Amino acid sequence: MYRRLGYYTTETSEHSSEYVPWYLRHDSEIERLRLPVGAYLDIVEENVAAYERTRDALAAGEPLTIEDTMEYAPQIIHSIVTGTPRTVYGNLPNHGLIGNLPHTGVVEVPCLVDASGVQPTRIGSLPPQLAALNRTYLGMNDLVVRAAVEEDPRHIRHAAMTDPATAAILPVEQIWQLCDDMVRAHADRLQPALRATLGS
Repeated sequence: MYRRLGYYTTETSEHSSEYVPWYLRHDSEIERLRLPVGAYLDIVEENVAAYERTRDALAAGEPLTIEDTMEYAPQIIHSIVTGTPRTVYGNLPNHGLIGNLPHTGVVEVPCLVDASGVQPTRIGSLPPQLAALNRTYLGMNDLVVRAAVEEDPRHIRHAAMTDPATAAILPVEQIWQLCDDMVRAHADRLQPALRATLGS
């Protein structure tokens, strides 16, 4: 991506492959780039196990060992409380932070954190090829939000249709069927209006 787009577009190469259609669709690319397909499921299992251990220890009144972490939440709290300045990369409503992306989208930008709180950095405009990639992703996210806010189950399918990675693998009818299958599997976690299966 760096060679073709002219910019290093991600913090981790494996994660970025999930957002574009060029890699995970092709076994040769997965092998060439050594992409750990499915590794995130192991991370989820580890996180659930850690949560359950912590929950059980708290319920039993056992002391918890507090370990340093590189997660941003404690760092942000520390900077606000102590006034220690630091830079973090935060996800915020765009509101002009990146000029050529939708105003209503959420973008990740460098943020100064100190006793004044979190102050995002205005980036200006991205190079056009990078803005185009981001607009696709932001459009998909907008459809997911609209599905929930407008209670329109079609927008779940529209979001999946506009996802480049999904569209690279499945035709439209199968995308709608996949969404129906996922809605059935997770219906108890969806608001009632979104539990409809729409068929292909």
